[in-house]
Amino acid sequence: MDHRKQQLDQIKRLVDRVKRGGAEQVDAFFEWGRNTEVSARHGEVENLKQAVSTGVGLRVFREHRLGFGYTSDLTRAGLAQLGERVLALAKETAADENNGLPAAESLRLERAHPDIFDPAVEAIDNDWLVKTAIAMEKEALAYDRRVKTCEQVGAGANVARVALINSAGFFAEYQVSAVWCMADVVAEENGQKQSNYYFDLSTHRGDLRDPLWVARMGAWRAVRMLGAKKIPSAELPVVFEPDMAKGFVGQLVSALNGDLAYKKSTFLVDKLGEKIASPLVTVVDDGTLARRSGSRPFDGEGLPTRRQALIDKGVLQRFVYDTYTANKAHAKPTGMASRSYQSLPSIGSNNLLLEPGATPPAELLKGIERGLLVTSMMGSGVNVVNGDYSRGANGLLIERGELTSPVQEVTIGGNMLQMLADIDAVGSDLDWRGSIGAPSIRFRKLTVSGL
Repeated sequence: MDHRKQQLDQIKRLVDRVKRGGAEQVDAFFEWGRNTEVSARHGEVENLKQAVSTGVGLRVFREHRLGFGYTSDLTRAGLAQLGERVLALAKETAADENNGLPAAESLRLERAHPDIFDPAVEAIDNDWLVKTAIAMEKEALAYDRRVKTCEQVGAGANVARVALINSAGFFAEYQVSAVWCMADVVAEENGQKQSNYYFDLSTHRGDLRDPLWVARMGAWRAVRMLGAKKIPSAELPVVFEPDMAKGFVGQLVSALNGDLAYKKSTFLVDKLGEKIASPLVTVVDDGTLARRSGSRPFDGEGLPTRRQALIDKGVLQRFVYDTYTANKAHAKPTGMASRSYQSLPSIGSNNLLLEPGATPPAELLKGIERGLLVTSMMGSGVNVVNGDYSRGANGLLIERGELTSPVQEVTIGGNMLQMLADIDAVGSDLDWRGSIGAPSIRFRKLTVSGL
């Protein structure tokens, strides 16, 4: 019998045994994962890491009391000890009427699993990763005489299996894979050093960009920043490159946390159904997409994932909940709960997408007499309670609609609500590496603090 099937059969028996032991509701979250990564330096392997992890997290509910524990010991004895420990905890913790599993009828999976696993990624061996990392470093160093070294160059492959079993009869599992490569490159000229990076990531080996191209992109991004200077403080039109727009989307969605809305601790509280952004802004979460790293057939509680608009043409459509926070707020869970076997479910996301517009990226610059293209940012710098936004930034000066000189060590400031309203163009250059996709976005004006 397949070893994993044996483990899952034992976990199913554990759920049944704990239910018979007095629990009203039980669920078990199983994970197995293998992660391999290689980094290169000076033409040789710097690090080769391979880690395999497996475990199960067990939740038990008894009279609205929650017990939780996890173990990596999946023997019969190890699972029995876990069940006894967690059942005992569920008898001692404080009762909370919001505790419990999702409604059984909401756990039906009616769609086919998204295509997120590639056997070719599982088959990647260390030799390929080593050769790729070494070749990428060589390619980056050869790009330009001003490229002096690489902070980090590497490649990796991950595969994982996930299963969820609960006492209401739910059982489902899926596999996921990811392959990636990255180059963090340092360029130097006239005593000034600039570093920048580029990466690619895909669920399928055949979708991964040529690693040598990724290395050249990292080198190009570092070289183009040589000679960067501060600029005088001003209010300027600002364009975020797609990677920077992704960060902005992630910070925006963190303010859609339903628990923060319940506690009135987000600047978007009481704005449900209201226009909070330019009509050019539509943000969706979609866990059903093929070949996207944030896809999965069900979330950390077993709820099916789906496509849903969070912001539609500037109008706030929903906050994001797991089951516990939804129960507190008298709302519905959104099927976006994150979880590992070592943690309880929490509010998360699947694939986030800022839908692209029709404007080519070069057109975003046209008409800007003086502005800034932001290519990298430092620090979190966002206050979710009041929406204040302040982050260190580097980029390229825009003058008379053209990119000119590099800029460093400025601060971008504003308020998220005003920034959302001031988005006056959205690019067509959708970039989707990882679980967030976004194009370039242009803000009518932001405060740029420099000299």
